[in-house]
Amino acid sequence: MPNTLAHVGLQALATQAVAPATDLKWIYLGCIVPDLPWMLQRIGQWLGQALAPSGAGAPLVDPYTLRLYCIVQATLAMSLCLSLAFASLATEPGRAFSIVAGNAWLHLLLDTIEIKWANGVHLLAPFDWRLTSLGVFWPESLPIHLLSVLGLAVLGFGFARDRARPIGVDLCRWRVLGLCVPLLWIYFVVPVAFLDRAAGADNHFVETLRQRDARPGRYIELERDRYHIHAAGPRIYTFAGEALALEGVDVPGPALLSLRGRFAGADRVVVEEYHVHPRGLRDLSSYIGLCLIAVYWIRDLVRQSRKTGV
Repeated sequence: MPNTLAHVGLQALATQAVAPATDLKWIYLGCIVPDLPWMLQRIGQWLGQALAPSGAGAPLVDPYTLRLYCIVQATLAMSLCLSLAFASLATEPGRAFSIVAGNAWLHLLLDTIEIKWANGVHLLAPFDWRLTSLGVFWPESLPIHLLSVLGLAVLGFGFARDRARPIGVDLCRWRVLGLCVPLLWIYFVVPVAFLDRAAGADNHFVETLRQRDARPGRYIELERDRYHIHAAGPRIYTFAGEALALEGVDVPGPALLSLRGRFAGADRVVVEEYHVHPRGLRDLSSYIGLCLIAVYWIRDLVRQSRKTGV
């Protein structure tokens, strides 16, 4: 996926070209809706590591089940559900939904143009669980860098321009309890019913990795996983934390690596193709974008609370 700043840069300008009076904060919200499952997954992993007893052998949550859950949550259908939950709190819910949902859809379309081995987007789930990925350029390519700079400029301009804009949010009790909460319940609970469908399609190669005894000879792709050089040779750590030995890679570690290859054993991969990603740049751009979006929303919510005395 492009980083958060890149999404903001392109999507804010595209949306305002169609609807110039649109409140930027709803556009920003739509830009991050499809990525929220992955953000929550990362937070959950950090908390799990922090809360797990020292030396604990097993994670608090099965990493394969968690991965499948996030895959389902990140589909277009579930993104639209979350968009509706957020829009239900707007003073103009129909307009807010069109902006948030439209930008969630545009976010997923933009994700398809990047090269993302073992990854992609679900535009037709739950009817079709095949991943869509056009694979035009890598996440660290020049177009993404340019869009990131544009996104930073858009966020700064919007923060200054919309200082006096009405908040456009109504947190009255019936909106929260009658609309938002039931939709959030659907968003967090319904994905459990589709874990088997995502697993059956081997999304993100979860089933290939989970079925350890059946691995030899099977094709595998990994995306942006941690790579290190050990005394016994190069190793890559999957999203589940498992170390796989690699053959056919000559990269000084540590690094972030995407690869395509085939299992030559339960924990050994013969690599056919690989790509080294710059460390930290994409994450930093996303963290900056997320922090600025949070500041934007917090500023407006604080401003409203002062006006209403809440």
